[in-house]
This record gives sequence, C-alpha cells and structure tokens, in this order.
Amino acid sequence: MRTPVAARARRTRLARRRWWAGASGIALITVTACSATIVGSAQTAPRTVGSSGSAVSSGSAGPSGSAVSSRTAVSSGSAEPTDVVLDPGGYPNDDTAPLDFPAMPPMGQQAHVQVDGRGVLTIAIGTPKLVIDEYQDPICPPCAQFWADNGRDLSKAVADGKIALRLHSANFLDDKSASGDYSTRADASLLAVADLAGPNEVLRWQTALYSSVVQPEENAAVDHTSQQLGYLATYLDMPKEVSLAIAADTYRRGALDAAANTYDDLAKAGVVSVPATLVAARRVDTGRSNWLSELIGG
Repeated sequence: MRTPVAARARRTRLARRRWWAGASGIALITVTACSATIVGSAQTAPRTVGSSGSAVSSGSAGPSGSAVSSRTAVSSGSAEPTDVVLDPGGYPNDDTAPLDFPAMPPMGQQAHVQVDGRGVLTIAIGTPKLVIDEYQDPICPPCAQFWADNGRDLSKAVADGKIALRLHSANFLDDKSASGDYSTRADASLLAVADLAGPNEVLRWQTALYSSVVQPEENAAVDHTSQQLGYLATYLDMPKEVSLAIAADTYRRGALDAAANTYDDLAKAGVVSVPATLVAARRVDTGRSNWLSELIGG
C-alpha cells in the first residue's frame, strides 16, 4: 500500500448500502467495508480557534526564535485561494434529496479547537484532565461506525467540559480510493475547518466525512474531488474561506505530516488497527456500551 510510512490493510467484509454522490448524480450502491491493520515530520505552530470562529491564539517561536505563522505552517499554499471552482458534482441541491447529518451537541462560547505542531486537532473547554485520543482514516468504515455510535456522546462530554477530544488522522487507505489520495485530501479538509472555523464546524464536518452518505467505499470507481468536498462545505454553511481552502487542497502538506505522526504514535503505543481510542497512550476497549461513562467516572 502506498503511504508515507510502512502500512498495510487487512480487510474484513461488511456489506453496507449508501447513497453515493457521483458525477452523474446520486445512486444506491453496495459497499464493501474494511478494517485496517497498520504495520509500522514536520513540526508546525499551534493555532487555537474559539467557538465563534475567531482566532484565540496562533503562532509560536520557530527554531530561530522568530514567530511562525501557524496557517502557513500547516498548509501548502494560501488559506484563501482564488480561481477555485466549487463543483457540486452530483451533490444534492434544491432539486434533489437533502444531505441530512446527525446534529452534534453545540459547543459553548468557551469551547475552542487547536491544531498543534503535529497536526492533531484538540477540541475542548479549558484544560480537562481526561484527554481522549481518537485515530481514524476517512475511508475506514469501522471508523465511521465508531463515530456514528460514539460521536454524539464524545461531543457532549466535550461540551460539558469533561474531556478534551483529540482527533488524529491517517491516510493508509489512500491507495484504496479511486483518486489514490482521498484519505489525505479528506484529512486536509478537516485541518482546514479546524484552522479557519471553530469547534462546532469541526464536529459538523467530522460527522459529514464519516457519514454513510459521504464516506467513499474501498476500491470504488469514484470518490469525491476536492472541489466537491469544497462544495459540500458550502452546502453545510461553512465560511467561504473554508470551502475554498478545501477545494484547493490547501492543507495537503499538513495532512501528510499529520498522518506520518499518527503512524509514529500508534507504533509507540503498540496499536495496529483503527479506529483506535487511547487514553494516556493506552488503548481503550470501546466495545462496551458504557466505556465513556466509565472513563469520565459517572
């Protein structure tokens, strides 16, 4: 498998059906899911964005002591690209069925999202003692199932100030996508939302990316172009600069670096598959229905 670091996927078969937005419209297809087994950077300045979308803090001292622009550091180009076409490419519009995604609990004004120097997205209110690390790949159906089962509870725990949620993105299923780089581009889109919007938008975008109507199937004949993802962001009322940055694949370099760091983290923790949930570098058994409440303590 083509990845920045050594990785391979072991696939188990799961049959799912979903609506797929392709160039010729929306069609119902059968999906073969995979669970992935992993075998197995550049440092950037952190940027924190509040729930209103405004920057709370950004930049840090570089090697020479000068300030480093976090936006430049995590992206591969301008954060506000021009001459980018937002192509609907078959996504629903006013003449077709709407895309409906589960609503996440709203974050309060004190919530923030930070992209750290390793490309990790942290969503929190203040500095909770309990930090939950979630590792995921945008094409991995078990990752989508994990978010469908636990996303709302995790979001509520963040909104209640009980946990800090850290999202780690991987791209080892890139070569199982039609474009050969869908996981990387989807990871980059999440970085764009985190850097240019706020925690509510990050959770909304995370939910969309890992929904059954958006996530591509493994080895599918088509997946979403960056322009289509940018259009989806517009459809979801994201700020214009977010849509343009996604369409231009502006945060690609940051996504590649973040994925390499993800593999390093998992290797150190002795974890060989995703989705993976870690607390203090130790894997949590999320197979139990009360795993989160046990961690929180109530």
